[in-house]
Amino acid sequence: MMTINRFAIAAALSILPYLFVRTCYAQDSTKPASPPSNRADAGDLTLKVVTLKHADAHSVDATLKQLDVPLRTSATGPQTLVLSGSPADIQKVMDTLIAAVDVPGVIGGASRSAEIIPVRHYPIQEIGQLAKRVAPKASLGIDESRHTIIVNGTEDEKLAVRALLKEIDWPTRSAKVNLFFLRGAIGGPATEKETQLPADLLPIGKTLAQNGFGRLSLIAPIVIGVEEGKRFESKGRLHVGDDATGRDDLEFFVDGTARLASGGDDAWLTLRCRLGGNYSPKQGAGGETLFELETTVATKLGNYVVLAAAPSSTASGDAIALVVRLTAE
Repeated sequence: MMTINRFAIAAALSILPYLFVRTCYAQDSTKPASPPSNRADAGDLTLKVVTLKHADAHSVDATLKQLDVPLRTSATGPQTLVLSGSPADIQKVMDTLIAAVDVPGVIGGASRSAEIIPVRHYPIQEIGQLAKRVAPKASLGIDESRHTIIVNGTEDEKLAVRALLKEIDWPTRSAKVNLFFLRGAIGGPATEKETQLPADLLPIGKTLAQNGFGRLSLIAPIVIGVEEGKRFESKGRLHVGDDATGRDDLEFFVDGTARLASGGDDAWLTLRCRLGGNYSPKQGAGGETLFELETTVATKLGNYVVLAAAPSSTASGDAIALVVRLTAE
């Protein structure tokens, strides 16, 4: 679990709910950072007096200076704020920052406050939607430049977001998806239950034999290097027969994502796969889809899982099986 610098958090929380709007007025990341100035650019300036409904004007003024908005600001009373700058900048600050911070401090009897939570590893662009699921009534802000999420809500809502990050905010790991396409036959005499599989696939061969598959052989092993959480894709042709022209080749397509548990060997694989072609002993037979699947499977790293098994033709008794194995690098 990540360690949070308590001093830094305590300092950040001193401005309470107002920091959660930082991302609404983030500086262009392509521009070099400059010290906070809270000064409007030269040119035609407009003065705007804003009367706040809930927030303290001095706190809002301090927040705007902290965020270095392109305006001059000053608090002239407990709930009166004067903005000086271009009309467009004034309107933007009013519609985003001030509208976000000028909210009641207590809703439904539950005390609300802001907490800045660093996100170490998980894609920051995806955190907002996930956090909203576990804390739908909290106000959320995402500061991509600092890779933090600001949660303005009750203690229970903030606890839910922290618990979410504890589960998902781990370093991205690399993995390999190993696909094994096996050729076999459905039924047949017991003497035909022999297999020609690599040693590590023999346990899988026994499992398939118990379900009616015989004469198993490995068509092709396919290894796909993947990055956890990112979509992968692979496609190609499998030569499964004796036809030199490739008439009995099969075409496959797979895509999906992999997730690995932090600090353990639990893994999850979401996979789509289609296998089809002209694999049939019947002269003039057209193309057919042997199997098409879409599934999410929970497994252990290194385990073999049978995902699909189907006869290529009801007349021939030939069959194709797909076995998958997920390993971490």
